[in-house]
Amino acid sequence: MQILVIPTVSMQSSREAKECSTPADFGNEEPEEIVTERAISGTLGILKSCLKSKTVKRVVYTSGASGVVFNGQDLDMLDESFWSDVDFIRGKLTPILSSYMISKTWTEWAALEFGAQHGLEVVTVIPSFVNVLSYAPNSQCGEQHAYRALLNTPMVHVDDVSGAHIFLLEYPDAKGRYNFSSYRMSLQKMSEFLSAKYPVFQH
Repeated sequence: MQILVIPTVSMQSSREAKECSTPADFGNEEPEEIVTERAISGTLGILKSCLKSKTVKRVVYTSGASGVVFNGQDLDMLDESFWSDVDFIRGKLTPILSSYMISKTWTEWAALEFGAQHGLEVVTVIPSFVNVLSYAPNSQCGEQHAYRALLNTPMVHVDDVSGAHIFLLEYPDAKGRYNFSSYRMSLQKMSEFLSAKYPVFQH
């Protein structure tokens, strides 16, 4: 599902828009092409509506680190000039993960290209891992076999991601891509942090 958050009452009176979320087929029931096409068409549909409104000047699109880090380059730090390699993703990741990562990569590229071609300011936020509660029936969040993805991964708090959206909507010189991450947190450190913050849930 594509979600559009408009900061004013109607599209006709808005000057900015935020576009969040990307389809994720946790059940691996659809091919990569379908997942990618749905993500791109949904995003371009929103951008076309913003363009048609004649009042929206900037759109902040939520991308993800999956569109940056999967390129076979073993580097400690990657800036906004790096893009994931789709062929590398297909060769290294499972279909469940690869279809999502590839759709994120191509959709961000398509959004930026659309903005450049039509004179619409498209700014992308590229957060690292954002761990939030999922209500998807086939989500693997919370499953022990998925813990390996959390052993030592860059993370960012969802509140900070929201703050980044607001900043990029308001900052007049914002343009292009913005990587957004805090620091690496191991599963052990996460456990210690959550245990201290929420002692009531300790067993």
